[in-house]
Amino acid sequence: MPIDHENLPNPILIIGVFALSLAVVRVLTTTIHEMGHALMGLVFLKGDFDVYVGSYGDPEKGQHFKIGRIRFHFIYAPFSIEKGVFRSAEQDTTHLRNFLVTLGGPLASLISAMLYIGIIIFYPVPEVVMIGLYILIGSSVYDFWYNIKPSTTPIELHDRVIVYNDGYLLKYTWKQMFGKQQQNNSEETTDMVEK
Repeated sequence: MPIDHENLPNPILIIGVFALSLAVVRVLTTTIHEMGHALMGLVFLKGDFDVYVGSYGDPEKGQHFKIGRIRFHFIYAPFSIEKGVFRSAEQDTTHLRNFLVTLGGPLASLISAMLYIGIIIFYPVPEVVMIGLYILIGSSVYDFWYNIKPSTTPIELHDRVIVYNDGYLLKYTWKQMFGKQQQNNSEETTDMVEK
């Protein structure tokens, strides 16, 4: 089919939508992931929470604001694949609550991908919008898979605290709940990290 075929959208429009989508998609999907942790935190934990988007917990740079119990720390990093953190205040809690708060991030990524797929399937959207939705689907699925798969690679936060990804924390907490405790105290943290 020739590039100027009447049924094809304008190629410049496609490139523009693609570039714009890339410029916002990582920020959006990271925010959705970290908000999944925060929303579960509001239900199951006490105190305030910090949601970092664009950094591993840098409280100095970027924009800062608070909504209710959630303090947001936002650095615009459109092509950052890894940087986002949810941190809760130190508190006594249960393994089950920690498990559910940790699971909130990957679930938010998966649910958002399913919503984008639903929009494509059930609603007639222009091709240029569909391109943006496909990019959002890919980024959300990537976030889900990257975070649900346990990784033993440690992540150093801005304050030099070492944490692990959601999948590793889920696996660790699951073992804690069902009596297979690990003795490594450095793994005992409630920091939720998207990488």
